[in-house]
Amino acid sequence: MANIPSPPSTNISGMAFPEDLANVGYHMHFDFMKYERSSPISAAQSMPMGGAVALPMPDFINDNPTADWKGSSITQDIKALVGDTASEAVKKVASSGRTGLAGGLSAAEIALDLGTKAISSTYGIDVNPFLIMLYNQPQYKHFKFSWSNLTPRSSSESNVLKQIVNTFRKNMMPEFSGPYGAVMEYPLLVKPAFKPDDYLFKFKACAIEAINIDYTGAGMPAFFVSNAPVAMKLEINLVEVDLWARSDMGLM
Repeated sequence: MANIPSPPSTNISGMAFPEDLANVGYHMHFDFMKYERSSPISAAQSMPMGGAVALPMPDFINDNPTADWKGSSITQDIKALVGDTASEAVKKVASSGRTGLAGGLSAAEIALDLGTKAISSTYGIDVNPFLIMLYNQPQYKHFKFSWSNLTPRSSSESNVLKQIVNTFRKNMMPEFSGPYGAVMEYPLLVKPAFKPDDYLFKFKACAIEAINIDYTGAGMPAFFVSNAPVAMKLEINLVEVDLWARSDMGLM
């Protein structure tokens, strides 16, 4: 028989579900931290505040980096530039009181446009648009992780699962202070990590955009004698608060 590799040994800090997750080895770890930057353009600080959470590997592990590129036409850009210049010329002529000349220039613009379209439709030719792609900006990475079968095996595991869900709920909320709650403190950030992640990918600090808890994970409402749900489903939506650059690839 083929040798089945044993799971990697691991130490888990914070709340873990299920209770024997350390024996499984592979899991997803979440550290929570305060939103802080040393300057407006520096990366978010990664100082865990405690209250870490560990869950089994999610149903799907997807990394989907995206970039914003924009198509542009050199020909259209030149036309727009020339058109703006011509329009300004017409306005200047009109403002000088030579309305007849201004009207003639406007008519010339229209005639030129109609003439170009007529040639194009008659001979089946047109000016090459000279299309190019221009890099606009990078995009923040979004993630959606789900666990479709969180089934407690004891009352203690039900309690831990409740605490984990409430931890995500609490840390995605802001805090208000000062007179009449005039000051709003940002929600906590989270730093996810796969354990181990040798062949997966790493994260930057993330904001929690949304969580979705389904208390009918068994397919219908079902509860233990303690009133805890028999099974739950959990979905977490995250977005990184810092961008990746080529120089960051050494972190992967």
